[in-house]
Amino acid sequence: MAKRELTPLEKYEKETSKLKDTRATSICYVFFLLFTFIPLKDSIVGLVAIFAFIAVCISAGLLAHKKYKNHQQIISLYKQSVSILNSHPDGDLDTLAKHTGQSVSQCIANLETMIDNNLFTNAFVDRGANRLVVNRKNELDVEGNDPSDYVPCKCPGCGGYNRVKKGQNVPCDYCGNILRTSKDAASGGMIEEWANRRMEKQVKQTRAMLYTKEPALYNKFKRYVAIMNTYPEGNLTQLARNTGASKEETIGNLEKIIGNGWFRNAYIDRDMDRLVIVKDQIFGEAAQNQPRMTVVCSACGGINSVPAGTTAECDFCGSPVNSNG
Repeated sequence: MAKRELTPLEKYEKETSKLKDTRATSICYVFFLLFTFIPLKDSIVGLVAIFAFIAVCISAGLLAHKKYKNHQQIISLYKQSVSILNSHPDGDLDTLAKHTGQSVSQCIANLETMIDNNLFTNAFVDRGANRLVVNRKNELDVEGNDPSDYVPCKCPGCGGYNRVKKGQNVPCDYCGNILRTSKDAASGGMIEEWANRRMEKQVKQTRAMLYTKEPALYNKFKRYVAIMNTYPEGNLTQLARNTGASKEETIGNLEKIIGNGWFRNAYIDRDMDRLVIVKDQIFGEAAQNQPRMTVVCSACGGINSVPAGTTAECDFCGSPVNSNG
């Protein structure tokens, strides 16, 4: 089987990881040069050379750090934007800006960056209509055809929802990942190689959460999940009250958690005063009619309804949840 080419989102994430490595390497070089400074402390030329190299390393590290943070922010905003588009497909810029905590001008600039990097593969910002236009070929294919021939399919890369004709392999409308369905499918899947790689990534994400350097924030995350198990509407006032925090502090914590990727397919709806988790239930009747089991995520404690006999993503954090018992 030929090796699958990386998608634009994967390439961007890989580039972000390299920037993180460059930042760490620069710090290591600084410490190495500082230790080298000791035997050369009596040499003027040696001192000048070492301090020059240290200055270069620090500059490179700071530049890499800045670009790394910018890339992280773009990836986080991109995934939030796709989640919002799942619920608000009209792509209104005011809605996207409000739910991602940006001004409209900032939102447009970041969307243009995403489009320039092919994170949105077939989209443009329509400033006249004040909206992000995503050309949804998969959705257009449904028009004029029998809707029962199409099944809902969630992209494993960006989280975007598509409707795909049974038995076809088509690119995701948002990011270009290949989505696969069988002729008797009740819901969409993905090519096997991508499924395996996605599962490995989910396991790594779970480990990153469990061994995070932000244990206090992670504990807040688990409390929010516990509250939403009982009150799934995600009311912000209720989340704040039940954690003993102000509403502003709660929103700040949720934004950090979403930025860390712990809440997957989530955004803050400030108009409705709630945290929105876009769950697989959006797939509709085809997925709802499958036999399902209740499974508790071992990473975040989220309660999920999973098709029986399958491994799926936790609705809250994206970690693997297994309904095989």
